[in-house]
Amino acid sequence: MVPSQQPKSEERTKRLALPDQLSTAHSKLVYLTLAQEGEHTVRQLSNRLQLGASEIYPVLRVLREGDLVTRQGKHYALKGA
Repeated sequence: MVPSQQPKSEERTKRLALPDQLSTAHSKLVYLTLAQEGEHTVRQLSNRLQLGASEIYPVLRVLREGDLVTRQGKHYALKGA
């Protein structure tokens, strides 16, 4: 496939740089999901990523402490998104 024919989602993924503090696979999955799809609740992330809420909450806490994610009510989103 020539570059001009690549789907837009592939182009967005290639341009997205992961922050250095994302050291675990789960943190990278949550970050990328929020980057690609926008805000989610814990339940939505859990269903989307096939991870338990008990695995999602600690990741979101670390992302919030790292100033990468914001929370409004039950919804989480990338900061500045």
